[in-house]
This record gives sequence, structure tokens and C-alpha cells, in this order.
Amino acid sequence: MPTPSNQHIVIVGAGPGGLAASLLLAKAGVNVTVVERSSKVGGRTKIIERDGFKFDLGPTFFHYTEVIEEIFQAIGKDAHKELKLNQLDLNYRLIFGQGGELDCTSDLDVMRDRIAVLSGEKDANAFVEYVEDNR
Repeated sequence: MPTPSNQHIVIVGAGPGGLAASLLLAKAGVNVTVVERSSKVGGRTKIIERDGFKFDLGPTFFHYTEVIEEIFQAIGKDAHKELKLNQLDLNYRLIFGQGGELDCTSDLDVMRDRIAVLSGEKDANAFVEYVEDNR
């Protein structure tokens, strides 16, 4: 039966999930190799810059510092000592092609009010429910 010390796992992709899995497996004593096709790690958390604008390629993973803190705690590290984490407010601005803007914040009440102005009470309440269900 394989034990962690004689297992070798290959993680395909150096995005947040692949990096987290590799950290946790390595902490458990598994020999881990991470392969990434891109020249930079980060997966869908990378940014594209075009004509002076910055575009996120995917989810805003780093808005959930609790997840990062839990992963680092699981490997015996302190995320705040290992990483340079800064709380931002305004997190980002969404500009919609059909009109309207939404300044996104970590403050759930403020965010709810902004969505209500842009899209109505029903959408604002649905947003709060979504966030609360996914914390």
C-alpha cells in the first residue's frame, strides 16, 4: 500500500486550486510536481493589460482571505507573515456595456445598496443570499 512518502503526484495547473493542493499534499509528505503551461503561475487569477486597461481573467480568489489563511494554517504557516496582503476598498469597478457601473466593495451592506440602485431590490437581496450561502 502506498504511503505519502513514496507517492508522487503530478498537479496539472498552477492556479489557486493546483497551488493549494500541492501545498497540502507536500505538507502530508507526498512528493509533488506542479506543471503549468503558462510562463506565470496564477491560472485564472492573472490579469491582461490592453490599451491602459487591466482585465481579470477569472475569479477574484484573493477576496476570500479566509480561504488563504486556512490553507496556510493547514501547512503550519501564517499567511500574513508569508504574504503581503492588503485590504482594498474599492475592490474593483464593473462597467457594463449596456450602461451602468458598479463599484465593488467587501462591505456587504454597501454592496447590497449599490446593486439595488443599479438593478433593483430583488437582485440586491439575491446577491446577499448568494454571498451568505457561499461563505
